[in-house]
Amino acid sequence: MVVGSNQLCCCGRMDVKTGALVIGILYAIFGFLCLFNNFVAFTIFQESARNSIIEVIISAVVIAVGVLTFDGSYNDRSRKIIPMMVFLAGQIVFFFILTGCFVAAVFDPDLILHNPVVKDRTEKITTREVKAISAGLAFLFVLLITLSLWFLTAMVNCYRCIREGKKSEETEMGHFENARY
Repeated sequence: MVVGSNQLCCCGRMDVKTGALVIGILYAIFGFLCLFNNFVAFTIFQESARNSIIEVIISAVVIAVGVLTFDGSYNDRSRKIIPMMVFLAGQIVFFFILTGCFVAAVFDPDLILHNPVVKDRTEKITTREVKAISAGLAFLFVLLITLSLWFLTAMVNCYRCIREGKKSEETEMGHFENARY
């Protein structure tokens, strides 16, 4: 396959399929680390079973999406990249919601200080500390949104690259042999 200008990612440093492979590996590794962390938090800190189950399910989804992305990019199967694109879109929406909550807490720290759910944990925290922590977390989530948008762009470009490769295969051969989408 000839690498064109629209088939590069990471600021023109690598092919989009290689970028998708790297992103898939990163997500699979991150999912395994989160899975391990969930079991550690459950056993050492006696976190609630309900939260642990939810976190294990999310970790399993992250692992599955990472493995599917790796396999789809490696074997030129564009349909296996779609779950990562959907996951990244959902992740971006979730990060936007969290960023909005932290920005709201910067302007009104009483949202956190007087919340009945966390009131027993926040007795020693001052308004200034809540503002600083909320601003830092809002900034962190803006960075994560930017990174997720970059990953989503790489995934969409990889998807298009694989689809275009399949279409050019069809025109060269006149028909599909062992077409895998």
